[in-house]
Amino acid sequence: MGMHPFTIYFTPHLSWHPEELSQKGFLTSFDACDTFLLEMAKQWLWQEPDLEADYNRLSVGEIDEIPSERLGEIEKALGGHEFEERLKEKIHRSKKRIVLERIPVPPVRVEKFNSQLVDKLVKCGVSEAVALCRDQRQRIASNMIQRDTALLELIRAELAAGRRLFSFRGAAHEQLLCQLLGRRGIEVKAIRYDEPSVLERLATAMTMGKQAEDVDVQRSLYWILSAQKLEGDYDGMMAISRRAESMNENQLLSELEQLRRRERQNV
Repeated sequence: MGMHPFTIYFTPHLSWHPEELSQKGFLTSFDACDTFLLEMAKQWLWQEPDLEADYNRLSVGEIDEIPSERLGEIEKALGGHEFEERLKEKIHRSKKRIVLERIPVPPVRVEKFNSQLVDKLVKCGVSEAVALCRDQRQRIASNMIQRDTALLELIRAELAAGRRLFSFRGAAHEQLLCQLLGRRGIEVKAIRYDEPSVLERLATAMTMGKQAEDVDVQRSLYWILSAQKLEGDYDGMMAISRRAESMNENQLLSELEQLRRRERQNV
């Protein structure tokens, strides 16, 4: 008997939008799987090495929630997101086997990236902020490549054991991860939520080894600066993404200059 296809639900991750978890693509795939691979890098587990066991206890109903003192630093930070709470509710008493993304590649610490961009924009101007944005996005893309590559053996081992494996992952991983899995003869059933954002388009280009055009970096910078106060407003964030896509380079540079003047007034 051959391996089952690996089903992956690709989501934008712009604001950890809880609506992603109520869509048919997620619900039917979660119900059909016996093993759920939860996107989580090893860094998240430094504080509590038995977090995977806690998720499995949650799944079989031995506990009704995961105590916050057992969560790692990043997990605690995400705990306030409705997305995370909805996901734990879905896992609770689901009887699914939960596997965490335990790989030796911690995520890039991006907590200060946005404030660094604002500081660079105010003090040094648009061109320097664009250059910093390119560097930050490349660091994230390089980390994505490392994480997806490191994840392959875990996926192969689970499928080889006859598991019906399902996972969700940031949409910017889609092209690279599907390509890596295809090269190893692993059949992938890819499902995605919503259209690509400007950040996803840039990350996809970088992870696939393509040259990122200046205008694409400018669009991402415009989105980051414009959406930073829209935490949780997925529709608003996507509206800004579509606006950024509609502008040419001259329009983007003009908008970024206006944002710079606005931020300088707030200093």
